[in-house]
Amino acid sequence: MAGSENKMFYSQATNISRHLLAVIALLAAVGICQSSSDKYQTGTILLVKPEKEATHRAASPAHYDITLRVNNIDYVVLYTPPPGTYGVQYAAGYQLLVFVGKTTITFNDQLGRSREVPIISQKVATGHSGH
Repeated sequence: MAGSENKMFYSQATNISRHLLAVIALLAAVGICQSSSDKYQTGTILLVKPEKEATHRAASPAHYDITLRVNNIDYVVLYTPPPGTYGVQYAAGYQLLVFVGKTTITFNDQLGRSREVPIISQKVATGHSGH
């Protein structure tokens, strides 16, 4: 009988170890997901208007000043669409995940490519964002 009790105890200890390992792995995965979501935040495009400064016109015909609200801060960024794409002028109201850096904002385009745009200006939002 002592042999079967030892086997049963060993079996229970192994199951507990497996469950504990699974819980630790799950918590580690949740921690990783939370740290990456702390970087990317939801932004809302408030305004899209053609960029007026002529210095950028030589490189590409289309440049836009886009006002983007992230956590009650309005950022104005300079966006140049890739050649052959269109529709950014109709993007007001669109929400996307963005990473706000010191001088740039990074986002993924509709094809999943990472794009980085320079921040022209920023100010505390005056209107309610709805977040």
